[in-house]
Amino acid sequence: MEVAGSAASRRRIKQTTNFTVIALIVLGILAVLNFFFYRHFSRIDLTHDKRYTLTPSSRQSLAGLDDIVNIKLYVSQKLPSYLVNLKRDINDLLDEYRAYAAGNIAVTSIDPTEDPALQQELRFMGIPQVQLNIIEKDQAQLTNAYLGMAIFYADKKEVIPFISDTRNLEYDLTSAIVKVTAKETKKVGLYVGGKPQSPDEQEYQAASQLLSKQYEVSPIKLDDEQALDTISTLILAGPRDLTDRQKYAIDQFIMRGGKAVFLVDTVEMREGLQATGFKPAVNDLLQQYGITVEENLVLDASNAYAAFRSGFMTFRIPYPFWVKVVSEGFATDNPAVSMLESLVLPWVSSLTIAAEKKPDIAITELAKSTESSWLQKGFYMLDPQQQFIKPGTQMQSYLLAAAATGKFKSFFAEKPVPAAEKKADGTEAPPQKETIKESPETRIVVVGNSRFITNDVITQFDDNQVFFLNLVDWLTLGNQLIGIRSRGATDRPLRETTEYQKTLVKSLNMFGIPVALAFFGIVRFYVRRRRKKSAVEL
Repeated sequence: MEVAGSAASRRRIKQTTNFTVIALIVLGILAVLNFFFYRHFSRIDLTHDKRYTLTPSSRQSLAGLDDIVNIKLYVSQKLPSYLVNLKRDINDLLDEYRAYAAGNIAVTSIDPTEDPALQQELRFMGIPQVQLNIIEKDQAQLTNAYLGMAIFYADKKEVIPFISDTRNLEYDLTSAIVKVTAKETKKVGLYVGGKPQSPDEQEYQAASQLLSKQYEVSPIKLDDEQALDTISTLILAGPRDLTDRQKYAIDQFIMRGGKAVFLVDTVEMREGLQATGFKPAVNDLLQQYGITVEENLVLDASNAYAAFRSGFMTFRIPYPFWVKVVSEGFATDNPAVSMLESLVLPWVSSLTIAAEKKPDIAITELAKSTESSWLQKGFYMLDPQQQFIKPGTQMQSYLLAAAATGKFKSFFAEKPVPAAEKKADGTEAPPQKETIKESPETRIVVVGNSRFITNDVITQFDDNQVFFLNLVDWLTLGNQLIGIRSRGATDRPLRETTEYQKTLVKSLNMFGIPVALAFFGIVRFYVRRRRKKSAVEL
């Protein structure tokens, strides 16, 4: 028995020694890794969309900095508990910015709570002191706090007034850095329907405000051809009743290398969901560039809920005319849409691409409806309470948005130049310029709908904002900001669970875990019993 006990003791000492050696090795490895990652910033992001990793667009913008950008985080030390994690996430993101900027990002964290002079300065800057709820000892109380940010470069500054979450913080921060470091602010022109300052123009006010965060946005009169020379990108929202001279102005803008977004409607919506079709005014231009907007409306079994009023009641129902493009419907090879998950296009028309390939022009299908789509033509029945009958075998996917890139041939290359009209003030039109017959390398985008960026729709669907702004960014700035904003809006509905799956999960929760624990206990009992028996035999 003494021999057995001695052997068991030696075995325990050996096991303890082995454990100690292994622990020391592990601690040594951790120490080396900690030192390495301290000197070389890195971390593993296991989220689905790499939410805590800077996008290539941000890293590219940071790598291109030629001087120091100062970021000042104005944050109160005393924050409600639900904002503590947010503060940590903000600091983690700023650490990444510093790591990729090669010394050209300087971050300062400041608590303005006890500094009245700084508080006044922040008010002028547009960073407010906000009221927050704090619950302590089952009592709710209000407190004032700061959680804003300012970005400084030379004599320029951009402000993020209040950071409520980090979903769009990377885009806001990178776009602010791009804006303050740019030699000049890009200009975007917005043309709405008929004339600027018309009531229709107010319908796109929300979209205009979104654009103004990154660009100088101005309403455009197509008759003022000199104004077109001052902008980089032209947005045509629901263009109608264009004169030949206005079409000429659009065409020549593109021939000079300008970028254009055509948001084209083929159906006029009236009170009581009455609709009449009309021929798009820009179709002759678009056909020259390789794309046609068809005179129809697309319906899709994949659709969004739309709100309608009936008397004093408002109801929301699935509405096939509000087509919902899902992730499978976006082009995977275009950065403006490759990361999008959804898009709602109300009363949208389909597009077709010219059968005869246009030389020097590449056309990309940006967004398509699902295979469960069908069309209405000529006579439109838009009643949301009707029984929508799907045509079965006639259902297919339809193209809803497309981009054309390359060298475009002018629609007026072999045509006489339309006469310019006198200006509104009665002065003579500017002297005629020679028609440009071919453009340099440029881009246009065509969407069979303009209503997706109207106030009511674009504020209701975050994905619509992402889609629209990504298009303008892609045209105006290239790939500089593409891909950042797309991660802010996600649409991942839970999959339908069958009754069998529900029962299986419930049974596993009720019986599976106890059975597994019992089995583990039995196995452990027999293993320990066998070890004791072996020790006695020795």
